[in-house]
Amino acid sequence: MSTRSALASTRPASDHELVYPAVAKPSPASVETPRKVSRRSLFAGGGAALAAFWNTASQAATRREPPEVAADIDPGSLLAKLVRRTSLGITQTELDRAAALGYGAYLEYQLNHLAIDDASTDAMIAPLTTLTMQPFQLFPLQTGQIVNELMLATFVRAVFSNRQLFERMVEFWSDHFSIDITNENDQYYKTVDDREVVRAHALGTFPAILSASAHSPAMLYYL
Repeated sequence: MSTRSALASTRPASDHELVYPAVAKPSPASVETPRKVSRRSLFAGGGAALAAFWNTASQAATRREPPEVAADIDPGSLLAKLVRRTSLGITQTELDRAAALGYGAYLEYQLNHLAIDDASTDAMIAPLTTLTMQPFQLFPLQTGQIVNELMLATFVRAVFSNRQLFERMVEFWSDHFSIDITNENDQYYKTVDDREVVRAHALGTFPAILSASAHSPAMLYYL
């Protein structure tokens, strides 16, 4: 029996059945039907917001520029390969840090992502207020704003975050537990899924993120 039919059911239940309370269906006038947003309109709308970000982002851009010289590290060495594999773009800063720490210590440094200071990236995405909202706070908003802010946050974090391995794993799990953000109600729920499922468990265990995804409203709506 589906959840919807179970909620609507009024027949008596046996001693071994769960009894679901009847839920009043909201009137069409009280509920705004989610708009299907095209990818073209999302990118078009995101252009203005991205331009507004650029002045702030450019101040931090120098620390994420690709290196011209690999800081005395052979580009084919295991250390250089480690930095490439654990980041979303090899940089001089990360190469220098890896050289100073060594292979094992650098990997442990990136795995312990909560100990890495990322205040500058947090400050850059602070104006994106929808990132911390719950669905009931998101429903009154335009879906374009919600989707664009999540896209911008993903971009800014990938480019500027010091927690590069963490962001790499966020990208991996977002692809693995793929949800189309333009899919009806997922325009509202994907932001919460990104925060409470993917980012919360990106460097955790597979059973934990699998369970969280299976119970995620965004995934349930998508499926």
